[in-house]
Amino acid sequence: MKKILSFIAIALFLFSFSACGQNSSKTIEITADNYTDYFFVTLSTDLDYWDSATGETQFDTTITIKAESKKSALFDTVVLKGYVQLPIEKRNSLYTENILPVEATININGSGNGECTVMFSHGIGRGSTNYGGYADTDFYFECSSASGKITLK
Repeated sequence: MKKILSFIAIALFLFSFSACGQNSSKTIEITADNYTDYFFVTLSTDLDYWDSATGETQFDTTITIKAESKKSALFDTVVLKGYVQLPIEKRNSLYTENILPVEATININGSGNGECTVMFSHGIGRGSTNYGGYADTDFYFECSSASGKITLK
């Protein structure tokens, strides 16, 4: 009887540790609909301007788009594709002249960060379509597609 009880006690002891080695990670497919649950996306601008030979002010706007993981995870070929946009109420001739939106692709590295830079050039505009420099907060990233997987730790 002692042997049977000892065997049952040992078996229960061993089975109690059998689940400890299981990995409780969860793999998630990143999409355009869910990427904001897993990544912060920020934009910053750098504006360079000068007067052209014709006396018009010209602008080069460089926008750096950064993505940073919100969660601790393993990243497998995550790519965010989309456009740099202005809110509808701030849209102007830059859209009718096909200067904006600007296409952007952010490749997320193994540490969950990614960055890309886009640029557009324009003049100051004329009459009621006068447009000049913009602030960082004027632009936003509109994701049109996302791919890849993350495995939450």
